[in-house]
Amino acid sequence: MKLIKMLSYVVAGLLASAGASASPLVNGDFSTGDLSGWTSNGSVNVIDWGFNTTGSALTGDLFAGLGTDVPTTLTETFHLDAGDTFTGQAQWIGWDYLPNNDYGSVSIVDDTTTNSTTLFSGDIATYGDFGSSAVNSFQFIAPTTGDYTITAAVANAGDNSSPSELQVANFAVTAVPVPSAFWLFGTVLAGFAAGKRRFGNAE
Repeated sequence: MKLIKMLSYVVAGLLASAGASASPLVNGDFSTGDLSGWTSNGSVNVIDWGFNTTGSALTGDLFAGLGTDVPTTLTETFHLDAGDTFTGQAQWIGWDYLPNNDYGSVSIVDDTTTNSTTLFSGDIATYGDFGSSAVNSFQFIAPTTGDYTITAAVANAGDNSSPSELQVANFAVTAVPVPSAFWLFGTVLAGFAAGKRRFGNAE
């Protein structure tokens, strides 16, 4: 009986832990039509005429303009379990020319270790005067369980006129599949329970 109880606690705990990570990201596709779940600074809007043609067809649109090297930002902190995959899309749209090397990026930070990973970046030097990138898709697999912060940012450089633009869309998290070991515990537990019943009936 003690072993059965122990197994039941293990299974319940593991399954509850797996289920808790099902929806760690809020409004990643901007389907609410606004920035619910996000924190923004500067000119950030949700538009329906951006590059996005999949999912909710809504796009987060950031414009520089807060000052030289002062980024407009869009951020959200959420939980990932080790092995979870974070995905998204971004496009750089330059509205300036060299030597004013406006720049933008999408990055994710592990809030525990402060390790930062750049998922996308663009600037005038890379894509040319008034140039744009293609729509870039990216993914990040969480190395450890914990909280992570996604940040999209764009800034003017050299001056604070002709602000460049960064568009982002379709942020999503795919949870790591529940390990087969979880179900093995359940099978063992069921076997013990069935054996216990048969033994009791035999008495």
